[in-house]
Amino acid sequence: MEKTELDRICVSVHNNDLLKGRFNEPKAPLDLNHAENKEKFILAMGLGYESPREITNKFSPGLTLRTYIKTADEAIMAAALLGTFTEDADINEKANFNDVAIYAEQCANSGFDLLWEMIDKADGDENLLERRLLQKMDLWYQQYVESDRF
Repeated sequence: MEKTELDRICVSVHNNDLLKGRFNEPKAPLDLNHAENKEKFILAMGLGYESPREITNKFSPGLTLRTYIKTADEAIMAAALLGTFTEDADINEKANFNDVAIYAEQCANSGFDLLWEMIDKADGDENLLERRLLQKMDLWYQQYVESDRF
């Protein structure tokens, strides 16, 4: 029996509630109230790349529909999954959209938790939050790109 292709990207109920609340406030952290849901998702996916975690309580209506995921977005999402493959893995067999989306959801699930934690620790200081995010990105650049880990 053939699998049905996913038609939406989901997050946990908890993260959806926080997204609907904290990121829709006029003074949302990082001005994320102006970002599309898929952009928030990709940010969280990147933050949670190192510690993907299964979503046990999905918000079934989803965060964004598949039709809003463009080729460039899917490529970013696929890169996360492709980074887990061994050299002998069959990329064409394993990198279908369903597998990509499920892995991206798992990364975003833990990434949103990390983002909430960083926001809380910054205690409303946007500059501190931005500096910490940039430091994290610099660390990842050194860890993955400069070390040729990918």
